Amino acid sequence: IKMKAVYLRTVKFVILLTVPLGLGMALTARPFILTFFTDKWEDAIPVMQAISIHIMLHSFTFNAGSLYQAQGKLKLHATMIFLKAILTVVVLWIVISTFGTIQAIAWSLLIVSSADVFLNMGVLTSLFKFRLGTLLNSFRPGILAGLGMAAILLLLLPVLENIPTHLLQLLIEALLGAILYFGFLWFIDRDALIKGAVMVRKTIRRTS
Repeated sequence: IKMKAVYLRTVKFVILLTVPLGLGMALTARPFILTFFTDKWEDAIPVMQAISIHIMLHSFTFNAGSLYQAQGKLKLHATMIFLKAILTVVVLWIVISTFGTIQAIAWSLLIVSSADVFLNMGVLTSLFKFRLGTLLNSFRPGILAGLGMAAILLLLLPVLENIPTHLLQLLIEALLGAILYFGFLWFIDRDALIKGAVMVRKTIRRTS
């Protein structure tokens, strides 16, 4: 029971960090690329967006392997890694042979990461007796606050794209995104926000 509680708490705070970063990087990919790499790299914008979301999804069950190992399920852990590798190869082969573009390959990673999340959640609920509602509840604060942030930024995008320079657009979008995310999180799960801030403060003190 204690192991489950630690896992759920870890996942909750990881998602509180990775969701705004993942969605934020996807939404600011255009001004970021155009600012630091110029318009010669404009084709890399959808690639950066896809990779950002892929990494975000991966974080939902990234530490499931640690739980499997702690419970002595080494064969299960190896099997999950093998299945993900097989799925990755199959998906990439289909996408490369069908589309053959780097953008399509990047977006195909979302299929792999989404399947990995569902597969791990299935294992956690069936073998480790996690309640699905409890798992989803640990995802809820970060996802809801992130979606709220993303929705408003998308609505404001036509206005933000009229900002004179890409660097200024990037800075304003980043600042606005942070304000929106923490604002939504304050109303959705104030306790999680406060505990997260305390954890960050303690981590900084340890490293300083």
